[in-house]
Amino acid sequence: MNKVRIVLILLIIGAGLLFGLYVGFFFCFIGGIVQVINEIKSPNINSLILALGVIRILFSYIVGWISTLFIIIPGLKMLCK
Repeated sequence: MNKVRIVLILLIIGAGLLFGLYVGFFFCFIGGIVQVINEIKSPNINSLILALGVIRILFSYIVGWISTLFIIIPGLKMLCK
């Protein structure tokens, strides 16, 4: 196999890991916490927004893994060819 191709595939896999960490941790987990705190601090509490923030926190792990796998699986398939 070509060394350049292997390096590019490893970069794709690394980008998949970083993308999964970003989506799962920063976007869902931290964003959900900020959403819940902002809703609690507001004078009129909307229960739907509060519930969506809690759901966002709870599913951050799953969303992070799914977004990671969408990029890692094609990279691994290219590595196996």
